[in-house]
Amino acid sequence: MPVKVLRVGLLLSFLCLYLEWGKRQHAFVAQIEWQIITLQKDTVNTFMHPLVLLPFLGQLLLLYTLLTSKPRRWQTRTSIVLMGTLAFMVLLVGGLSLNGKIILSALPFWIIAVWLWQKE
Repeated sequence: MPVKVLRVGLLLSFLCLYLEWGKRQHAFVAQIEWQIITLQKDTVNTFMHPLVLLPFLGQLLLLYTLLTSKPRRWQTRTSIVLMGTLAFMVLLVGGLSLNGKIILSALPFWIIAVWLWQKE
């Protein structure tokens, strides 16, 4: 499978991470990002949180590797690590709470991340 396809898959699988908290409160990462960008009045302070800023920078770096003709290995691997901070927390929370939906939403990201890391 081409590396570019794996990068797109990694980005899409990251956006499909499922979060659940409280009673009847749940969202995908893509929905939360959209809300932060469009609806928040204090966007700067929200982005300063490490679990928001690092994955967002990872997404931007991964988009850069998709748009350039000859991306470097460190760029892809750094984006995996940065996005992996949130993906690891999601997987950890899903494992500790034994929530199958959360665990299943994180598995595609990690499978593609390992595959891409080895292929790079």
